[in-house]
Amino acid sequence: MAEWSKNLGSSNEMVASWSQLGFVFGGVTTRARSVGRRLVTVLSIAGCSTAPGPIVQPTTRSTATSAAGCGETQQSAMKRFPIRADNSDARGKYLAGFIDENGRIVIAPAFEVAKPFSEELAAVKIDGKWGFIDEAGELVIAPAWEEVGSFADGRASVLLGRKAIPPTPPAFEGQETSYTTVLRCGFIDCAGAMQIGPAWIEPPVGVDECPAFRNGRARWTPFDEKLGPGSTQPYLIDVSGARVSGKALTRPGDAEKRVHGLLYVHFYARTISGDGPPPVMGYKNLAGKYVYLSQGIVEQKGEAWVREHYAGPANQSPLKKP
Repeated sequence: MAEWSKNLGSSNEMVASWSQLGFVFGGVTTRARSVGRRLVTVLSIAGCSTAPGPIVQPTTRSTATSAAGCGETQQSAMKRFPIRADNSDARGKYLAGFIDENGRIVIAPAFEVAKPFSEELAAVKIDGKWGFIDEAGELVIAPAWEEVGSFADGRASVLLGRKAIPPTPPAFEGQETSYTTVLRCGFIDCAGAMQIGPAWIEPPVGVDECPAFRNGRARWTPFDEKLGPGSTQPYLIDVSGARVSGKALTRPGDAEKRVHGLLYVHFYARTISGDGPPPVMGYKNLAGKYVYLSQGIVEQKGEAWVREHYAGPANQSPLKKP
């Protein structure tokens, strides 16, 4: 869950930087079946106009084609920000899509879950499996994994399985024992090809996800089935999988917190169920104006507040009746 970084004048208005969020948008849902067909409807993404553009029908790009910018600078990434639809579809599901930096919906909600873009690719969940789309909304890596991480240094972690290792017999009667979870992890490149692993690893205590690269380094702790949990010391690997020395950085630095220009603002949750309506949220720009606000904000803040603070597309205003 996100570690909220700042309170902006209200007990229920909380702001988190991209480096702290760790969120995904969506819930456990189902979706149209065919992965090789058209997946999403994308509005024009040329320029920064808030006026709705012509509808573009993207095609699915071959997974053998690497996405431009993958593994390079992230300055062009994060121009697409994940949202969840305020209204459910015919099956009662609240699907995830993306807006641009002006709050305009550019990738229509069509995914079970969506993660923020990184290195021009975003992880999306389709029929219970994770794959990746590009900034035009085209599927570039077909859904195939139980869980994935975001791209960093041209690599994204993929989870292929997990298992619980039974405890060794207690040293004395009454001693508590616990199972150790190990994960089968690997790293793919931006074309979806496996570059490292897969292999069984032992994550840190309290962590249930594969490691991620940061500044070309990732923490790696192979699991030794013969010796059992705790028998292998963690070390660092580079993007080729080779063991290297150095220090792994696990959090982005302060200079990256605002590089993408928008802050995610969480106002309140509308349900405790993962399948219910999404939280009332918004995206605020550096001028302090909201380029996107959920419809539920009107009930909480009132129409006058929305008129004062909202600066997004008129056709997406929360004041506009759905």
